[in-house]
Amino acid sequence: MAKKGLGSGGRLVFLLLGIGLLAVTAVFWLNYLVKPGRAMLNGEKLTVTVTRCEGEKRASCFAEWGGKVPGSGPLSGEGTPGQRVSAYVYERHAYGASRKDWTGRVVLGLVGLGFAVVARYLLGTAVATRR
Repeated sequence: MAKKGLGSGGRLVFLLLGIGLLAVTAVFWLNYLVKPGRAMLNGEKLTVTVTRCEGEKRASCFAEWGGKVPGSGPLSGEGTPGQRVSAYVYERHAYGASRKDWTGRVVLGLVGLGFAVVARYLLGTAVATRR
């Protein structure tokens, strides 16, 4: 008895899911690894003051800083209003410099890697030729 292959509808679904997962992977890597890494290499390490946090569990926080280019902007990391934290400032965005902040980023980067592996499988299955 012949093994039934993946039909054209299934191939299309796998292709779309694979492309979607690749897009999610790119977003994860940019937001959680590439941008903070670039800030660490090219930015200025400063002590920033958390000005306000919004949303559930302080989902998005904002900070002010001095240094060569004083300003304010979003803070990627943990903090409570009025707290002073160490951060890398690059392109008007502050990235927390603590180990706790980087642990979360690395974990999310690994989740992105998992998405990339699944996307590779889906795309490979979608474009495989029938024999």
